[in-house]
Amino acid sequence: MGKWRVLGDGDLPNILQVAGSAVLSLEYWTILLAIEAGFFSAPWWLTIPAASGALLFVSDRGQCRELIEQVASLDAHHILTLSVPASLANNLCFCALAYLLGVMTRWI
Repeated sequence: MGKWRVLGDGDLPNILQVAGSAVLSLEYWTILLAIEAGFFSAPWWLTIPAASGALLFVSDRGQCRELIEQVASLDAHHILTLSVPASLANNLCFCALAYLLGVMTRWI
């Protein structure tokens, strides 16, 4: 196991800087929109696929190109055929969880 270290005074701005960059990212706002859609009872059949498609374009930009460059032995079409549906399935699951979080928040 790694060693634990206590955060010093100089580490706090780094943590705030990382949190600030997360708030400014489009992925954060897309997931927040899915949570709010669940909270305000937007139709799930519209919200989840729309947020998943938006996340596919927002969060996965350039990922396929990097995979094609890293794995030169495979055909580019083969990599796209495997990675895009896998990313879309991942986004569908995550957006469904975000929507359910909004629904559960409404109940509280």
